[in-house]
Amino acid sequence: MLEDEILAIKMEKVMCEIANWITAVATVCGSLFVGFQLKTSKDIAQQEFENSMAKEYRTLVNRLPIKAMLGQELSEDEYQKAFDEFFHYIDLSNEQVFLRQQGNIGQEIWTNWREGIKFNITELPAFEKAWKEIKESLDKIDKNVFQELRWLEDHHFEGDPRMKGKSTTNTFLCQMMKKFILLWQWIRKSFVCASCLLLLTGEAHAKSPEEIIEETIMSISPSNADAQNSFGGMHYENKGVKEDAEAVNRYRLAAEQGEASAQYMLGSMYYYGDGVAQNYAEAIKWYRLAGGQGQELAQCCLGFMYEKGKGVKQDHAEAVKWYRIAAEQGEVTAQSNLGNMYSKGDGVQQDYAESVKWYRLAAAQGNASAQNNLGVCYADGQGVRQNYDEAIKWYRLAARQGEAIAQFNLGVIYENGRGVKQNKAIAKEWFGKACDNGDQDGCDAYRKLNIAPTKRR
Repeated sequence: MLEDEILAIKMEKVMCEIANWITAVATVCGSLFVGFQLKTSKDIAQQEFENSMAKEYRTLVNRLPIKAMLGQELSEDEYQKAFDEFFHYIDLSNEQVFLRQQGNIGQEIWTNWREGIKFNITELPAFEKAWKEIKESLDKIDKNVFQELRWLEDHHFEGDPRMKGKSTTNTFLCQMMKKFILLWQWIRKSFVCASCLLLLTGEAHAKSPEEIIEETIMSISPSNADAQNSFGGMHYENKGVKEDAEAVNRYRLAAEQGEASAQYMLGSMYYYGDGVAQNYAEAIKWYRLAGGQGQELAQCCLGFMYEKGKGVKQDHAEAVKWYRIAAEQGEVTAQSNLGNMYSKGDGVQQDYAESVKWYRLAAAQGNASAQNNLGVCYADGQGVRQNYDEAIKWYRLAARQGEAIAQFNLGVIYENGRGVKQNKAIAKEWFGKACDNGDQDGCDAYRKLNIAPTKRR
């Protein structure tokens, strides 16, 4: 009788411990689930905000004189008429720096914005003039106006405003990360204990923490397109065959509900064969659905598919159509590719001036290929007056980004002394960089530099 009472007391303690453990695990899992939802909501909100800012930028750019965007000098009358729009551009640029400082803009988007601000203010005469005049006028009133943009200029347009609050932010993030690591370690240890208890009670198959979290994610309604699209992105970023396949499933759930970005991503999964068998026809199908909703990346991809004849019959005119639709929305790769089409006369009448126009717009957004091609136009006098100084400038901008062809072309410039003093040592250095980046012509030129002059590609 006494033994039965003792056993009952022990069992009661065990059951209490189990109940406490279950409550703790449920709390942690709930916290993790809430964390997932908050992260998803934040990512979606940030993406939508970044898209709205990009749209505002494109709207503003459309009001600015084309001559100013192409780097041409404006007459005083043209400049004065457009001055208000230049001021709005400076104001928007300052706002972009501020938003990055506050952490509302991601690193990739910020890098693109920063390169655009740097190029416009330092390379385009009308913007440079407006910024100088605006600063001089404001200095008489308050030097703190546009302080964010001034800070970026003081850092040679290379700094990250987010770093200004790095110490406090990193301390907070490190503390939070440590807490989550401790929680995760506790969960894993707890599940070992739980497994033993479940075995004692006859439950032979305890689930891992990963399985429980996955089940929690799976419980989200398939009709939630935004969430499915975001979880697709999470799986795709983790890579691996299993992750890619799950990304495809998530993107498909969102894509079938009309989510344009998910349709674009699903098309890309089919194009590259990530998580599914490579299928250009399926890629085209999803690109077309996304492109029809104005998704500019999908529109650019459609142009590429038609240009190369992947999944569809090659049709340069159709390629030009889709490139133009995307390019007019500011999609940088589409602008560069449209410039190529005009340069070669594929799908349109050959027009070097039009080619230069699109190259310049893409180059202003930091597209290395367009920067190199713009350099070629200046070197050969195609669509613009021949100007080796301009050619070198654009080659350098592209070469700094690791564009092998631009590095090779700089080597040719120095080898032959075009626009610069002939210097075979510098030429060999650029040929070597091109070679290091996989350019076979650069490798050959590096080895044969002293044998015969090299022709630019």
